Amino acid sequence: MRDRMRILIANRNFDRKGVVCGGEMSVRALGRSLRDMGHEIGILSVDDHTATRLHEPTGFMDFRVKTRNLYLDGDHPAAQRLLFHINDRFRHLMDDDYVRVLETFRPDVVNTNTLASLSLGVWRAAFRLGIPVVHTANDYYPVCTRSGMIRKDGTNCANVCRLCRIFARNRSLPLSRKVSHAIYVSEYMKSVIHDREGLFPDCAQSVVSRSYAPPDGLPARKGLLEPDRLNIGFIARLSPEKGLESLLGTLREFFPRSWRLHVAGNGNPDYVAHLKALARDLPVEFLGQQKPEDLYARVDVTVANALWNEPSGRTVMESILNGAVPIVTNRGGLFETAGNGAWGFCFEPERPRDLIQILNHIRQTPSVLDEKRLETPKARQLFDPTRIAERTLSAFEDAIQNNRSRV
Repeated sequence: MRDRMRILIANRNFDRKGVVCGGEMSVRALGRSLRDMGHEIGILSVDDHTATRLHEPTGFMDFRVKTRNLYLDGDHPAAQRLLFHINDRFRHLMDDDYVRVLETFRPDVVNTNTLASLSLGVWRAAFRLGIPVVHTANDYYPVCTRSGMIRKDGTNCANVCRLCRIFARNRSLPLSRKVSHAIYVSEYMKSVIHDREGLFPDCAQSVVSRSYAPPDGLPARKGLLEPDRLNIGFIARLSPEKGLESLLGTLREFFPRSWRLHVAGNGNPDYVAHLKALARDLPVEFLGQQKPEDLYARVDVTVANALWNEPSGRTVMESILNGAVPIVTNRGGLFETAGNGAWGFCFEPERPRDLIQILNHIRQTPSVLDEKRLETPKARQLFDPTRIAERTLSAFEDAIQNNRSRV
């Protein structure tokens, strides 16, 4: 029986009004699994106000700290963005706030996740108090000011640019030497953050996927939901890098009236209006924010048409385990999340006809979906929340042990 731990999980968002994202869902899932194993969980997040409370839906201690930077969200003029990044990367505006949280909760270990707006101040505060840090690299924050290694025009960064090297990578590297354990949500993320950019050079490394279990177990699915129509799902934040706009263009070349696209998610109202205008004469249904399982139940396949290098793919994982076979781009860790093709299909987004061929193949031979679904029990085991929590807990124990040996 493992000793009971006090674990503080730091993540940019936690139950913030109007904000829903995959990273927070993954943090919640991990926290619940660790709580169910008998550990005490605290969540540190940033908000527009400061509050400390028991989060009744989860039983976590909820520590939210008011940002001392210029803003939390939204699009802002270039001058404001520059000052935001100077504050975030060079000024220690919130370190004392984090020290107070740590002194209140007294965690055995701090697990940092999405750090944008929280800043590296969480690391500095933990190091000041001698608390070991385990960082979960689920975005590119340590090496990129935008956290996504994607330019404003939507093109991917092949390497860390000069500006991000000054503002992000070179600021993160010295502190990353003190991190006790680094977890990556995919092998792809490890290849970028550690192998190529050299962060976290002096600590143990683990690759641990995010977790998910379908609420009602693996569904019994066979073939298509409708014999004469392929129902396609798209679930994501509706922003340019997610690729819905290019997907709509590709689907125009598919058979008329032989498919329907179900779109779940919200985004900037102007951009959503633009997408709806593009889809006006197509069989596309915009559903808004949806419970993921409800979307998967009404589609045969999902398309993760990401144009950027997604670190992993929570919706891909969910789709697999709900019987909706994913079709993913070969960007970032998406193909890896789809079992390197065992549980889904993959295409190059710059060759849209590749996607058309996959959709045609599925439409003409629906049994290929059943072949993929036969492999989902292996995915269920891989993404099992208890298994993921156990592997994460091992990293925490390693960090605590190594921290003691340094003292």
